[in-house]
Amino acid sequence: MRKLLLILLFSCTSCSTLDIQNVTPTAYTQELSEITSKIDALERKPISSIDQNDALQSVFYRYRRASLTVDFYDFKAVETALQHALRYFGPSTQLSLISAHFNFKLHRLDQAKFDLEQVDKFGGHPQAEALKADIALQEGKYLIAEEAYDKLCKENPSWDNLARFAYYKAHTGLQEQADMLYEQAQEKLSVKEMQHFAWLELQRGILDLELKRYDDALAHYRRAEQAYSGYWLIREHIAEVYALLGRKTAAIDLYGKIIAETNKPEFISALAKIYDDDKRNEAFELFQLADNLFAKEYSIYPSAAAGHVIESLLEREKIHPKLLEYANVNHQLRPNAQSKYLLAKTYLKLGEQDRAMNLMAEVMQSQWRTSDIESLAQQLKLN
Repeated sequence: MRKLLLILLFSCTSCSTLDIQNVTPTAYTQELSEITSKIDALERKPISSIDQNDALQSVFYRYRRASLTVDFYDFKAVETALQHALRYFGPSTQLSLISAHFNFKLHRLDQAKFDLEQVDKFGGHPQAEALKADIALQEGKYLIAEEAYDKLCKENPSWDNLARFAYYKAHTGLQEQADMLYEQAQEKLSVKEMQHFAWLELQRGILDLELKRYDDALAHYRRAEQAYSGYWLIREHIAEVYALLGRKTAAIDLYGKIIAETNKPEFISALAKIYDDDKRNEAFELFQLADNLFAKEYSIYPSAAAGHVIESLLEREKIHPKLLEYANVNHQLRPNAQSKYLLAKTYLKLGEQDRAMNLMAEVMQSQWRTSDIESLAQQLKLN
């Protein structure tokens, strides 16, 4: 706790800027409050009166909460509720679907595939088909994923199916098509679905960020914040753009608020990186704290933590002793082009250029393209 307070002191130019407790609840805090109330109501029910639907609702709302907070202890609560529901009531279409989404979010792809097999035994579900395509994407089976997304959008052009296809297009060098699909997805939404609208607006901002159009990205992020206020995921993207635009004070203040709310190591690490230029001692303490929190998350769900750990450690000047371990774990769990790129970057940092080049040669044979991948390929003279 004392270290976290130090972070807040470092990260804010004045105490008044740390407006953690807003007078008016944000859309994000309101939704969390509503979800928590529903979980509490289910917990107050006598055990003898809990039926299969109650158990399903308990899993569903806990999963909703964990998806919003991305807190590993919230994920643990989901897993406990899932195990309880399966033990007492057995699998069902909806329960297996939630379990599949849960395992997919934690990058446990084999377990997610097993869950989808259970869904198929109950007669299948459209969401299961979409998730199968997402799994194929994470496994680096890009042509299979592309065909599946195309089919899904033709058969059911829902906002989320269009968004899936847009994400694929965005990462295969077709940013303009991706933005059009995101815009089409937004047109499918009603005024009651502002969280989804905000998420799509966020993705459109990420497209601009990838193309280094920082002001355009910030405009999208601000629209996302207006649509669904108070969400740390949107705010951390705004903080990232502030840092890229050289607005260090604004970035530091905003990261301070985000850290106070989430205590996530990736944001502490991002803040440390800003300090690294002129406040090395503060940066060192922040990096240490981030490493401790990364290690704790990794001990709980290594599959979910590995990717964030690698991205943070690769930006450090010194080589972390577990960098290669994390990169290998991430690649084994998700053998896609992005994981290969991170492993290649790791090998390059360790001075093993041949291994890095071999992995990047595999990446360049795939459809997957990002500015980072293009930059590393150019550095290795592979394109």
